[in-house]
Amino acid sequence: MNAIKRLSIGVIVILSVIILSSCAVPEKENSWENTLSQEFKSLGLKGDLKVIDTTKEIEAFYGTRVKFNYTERLSDGYVLKEDDYADIHGTTGEHLEGLYYDLEIEHLLNDEEKKLCNVVKLREFDFLFNVYKKRPGFKVEEDKIKKDIAKKINELFNEQVTFDFYCKFELDSREKVCAAIISQAVKNRDNGDFEAAGFYNITPENLMKNKGVSLSISCNFSRVNPSLTYSYPTEHVDIFKAKLLSLPKGSFLDGVYLINGSYYDDQKRTDFELICTFVVEDGIGHFEEDKIISEKKM
Repeated sequence: MNAIKRLSIGVIVILSVIILSSCAVPEKENSWENTLSQEFKSLGLKGDLKVIDTTKEIEAFYGTRVKFNYTERLSDGYVLKEDDYADIHGTTGEHLEGLYYDLEIEHLLNDEEKKLCNVVKLREFDFLFNVYKKRPGFKVEEDKIKKDIAKKINELFNEQVTFDFYCKFELDSREKVCAAIISQAVKNRDNGDFEAAGFYNITPENLMKNKGVSLSISCNFSRVNPSLTYSYPTEHVDIFKAKLLSLPKGSFLDGVYLINGSYYDDQKRTDFELICTFVVEDGIGHFEEDKIISEKKM
């Protein structure tokens, strides 16, 4: 009889532990969900956050990895859906930094931008640095800029000097790209745009102006003036530059244009490929020193 009693008590204890354990997990997940939701709201993220899993970590760090789903419906109808995670230290409760922990961009930011940068470097906000690319209009805007620039150059010389498919956006260094994104996000937030905390409505024009990307353009300098007999090897390059500099203020968007082309030097019997860097600030352009990128003996 005593044995039966002891067995019954043991079964009850085991069942109680199982029940309590199963209740504790959702309760803990709700706690993480509340914490993360408040953190997201304080940054200006207005969507819905749902914790979907938690795991204990020992090797990568000591603490908890909290996996979540974040959903936000944006004004253009696009629904942002992100499955990501936060890393939280087991002793201090500190939220750890993620992919951008090693960014050294303070010298590129003002005080307001630094404050935002320190927050979005946390692992749970890594997705914000790429959210602008998901905006349906972003690629359309890139293509329009390329077409407009190619058309402007060709009309300037009344010749087919370049094509829009010879134009390509190139990212600058990781630091400059991130600084450009943060800088524009701050501007958006100051203007009351908190979609994806200000990181969604970032355009190619914004990134160019903030010098996070440059526009590479391949040009056929020999088409600048096909009837001209050149008196020196780089004369057609100089004519190209002079024409661009003669354009009125605002003809080109602010940004950096890497104009790629070539010229032939008869005396050296060498074909030179070079990049002419055209920088536009406040609508006014200037050329920096040319860079020779290849020499080919003919």
